[in-house]
Amino acid sequence: MEAPLIKQAAFWWGVGLVAGMPILVLALGEWSERLARRGNPLAQGVRQIRHVVLPVLVPLLILQYIIGITGSTAWMNLLKTLLWLTTAYAGLTLLRNVSQYSARHPTVWVSKMPGLLFIIARAIVVFGMIVHILSGVWGFDLSQYATSLGLGSMAIAFALQDPLSNLVSGFLLLADRPFQVGDWCQIGGRWLLVQQTGWRTTRFESYAEGAVVVMPNGNLGKADIVNYGQKGSLHVMRHMIHFSHDDPPNVVKDVIMELLLSVEEVLEQPPPEVITYDYEENAIVYRMSYYIDFWNWGSARDHVYTQLYYAIRRHGLTLARPMAFWGGIDALKPQKSVQQIVDTLRMSALFASLPAETIDELVAVTSVQDYAEHEHIVRQGKPDDGFYIIAAGEVAVTMQVGSGPERHLAYYTAGDFFGEMALLGNESSPVGVIAVTDVRVLIIDGYAITQLIDQSPQFALEMNFFIEKRQTHLSTIAGVETERRHQTARHDWINMIKKL
Repeated sequence: MEAPLIKQAAFWWGVGLVAGMPILVLALGEWSERLARRGNPLAQGVRQIRHVVLPVLVPLLILQYIIGITGSTAWMNLLKTLLWLTTAYAGLTLLRNVSQYSARHPTVWVSKMPGLLFIIARAIVVFGMIVHILSGVWGFDLSQYATSLGLGSMAIAFALQDPLSNLVSGFLLLADRPFQVGDWCQIGGRWLLVQQTGWRTTRFESYAEGAVVVMPNGNLGKADIVNYGQKGSLHVMRHMIHFSHDDPPNVVKDVIMELLLSVEEVLEQPPPEVITYDYEENAIVYRMSYYIDFWNWGSARDHVYTQLYYAIRRHGLTLARPMAFWGGIDALKPQKSVQQIVDTLRMSALFASLPAETIDELVAVTSVQDYAEHEHIVRQGKPDDGFYIIAAGEVAVTMQVGSGPERHLAYYTAGDFFGEMALLGNESSPVGVIAVTDVRVLIIDGYAITQLIDQSPQFALEMNFFIEKRQTHLSTIAGVETERRHQTARHDWINMIKKL
């Protein structure tokens, strides 16, 4: 007796296809459209499942489960082969889309997987599809080829020892993941940027040559790899410096710390550190440590070493021996040339009219200091160290209002002066001064200038003229905010002049 229609499997397959297939087609269509609107490359793979796989799958299900055609007829095998080919094609497309998505979105977890893994996945899809079609669909017995394939593989493996060694090393690198694309590594004494990991080789960009380096994975498996990470990775720089026993340790540490805090690339957190590390026969050894973004290590190293030269000269310190870095400096002592101070003072219009004996008195309270290009000489909001006269080079007067950008208000060259706030005690400077080139300045003690103003009404009037002219010029350039900042200092200056 024939079973009722509702209990027949074909009936339920028919209901499922009629009701479920339109829903599946609509769902895949909506999903692909949403992915396409977001610019997601996965939309292409979803569309292929809808337009390529389903049109082959539906007739096959109808023929096999509703009409009831079974067996391995040639045209049914062809339809099954077509289904597996389209499925493999859609799967390979999805794998390619996933790798494209990871390239566009580096923060997702997929981006951390090396390209070699996607290559292996595609190879597995292709190999599995071929094996299934031959054995599962067409019924070929592949076991008879296993023995000959094994013997052939042994011969091939013996002949291809080096390529296979590189291939195995590639798998080990994939498992250990000592680096990823975008990492800076030191391998065999060379600085290399990881570009791509392949089956047999890994591709790098060389820092020294600026060229592409292709390295076999077998060599990488035997090499020591130091991974410094990518842009944004925290990196600590440590250097040993040897100073004379005549230089007090606290003075040396303060000079180095001030230097590190002034370099833009040096991070404030974690803070830099300077310690007295060791005593040697002819030197006291100090270790300076500071943290940087590794991407900036070259410029940070350059700025620290460059400004260290000028800091040593300014503070009269002595290096006991050359530092262990490129371009070491040895036994630096600042030279105070009396004639240079006299000539510079005479070159300045402000001091040109002073008698020779007055100039000689100023020489005794004047120091000669050198500053590196881009180094801060005066910081906005900090008191001036003295009254500055430029002997050589060029400086820029800057101002920052609130959180806005730093603006350059004026440029001064040899013979010009700045630092007039030093004449008003501890009054903070409303502007900053930065060296545009290497600069040599004379720094006159502020109290000595104040005494000279008290003793010479003519010098006081000339000083007042120059400062008023300077303040008016800066206020015109910077606007109302600068005017407010200068107002208090200007009143103090005018009051001091009126007392004469």
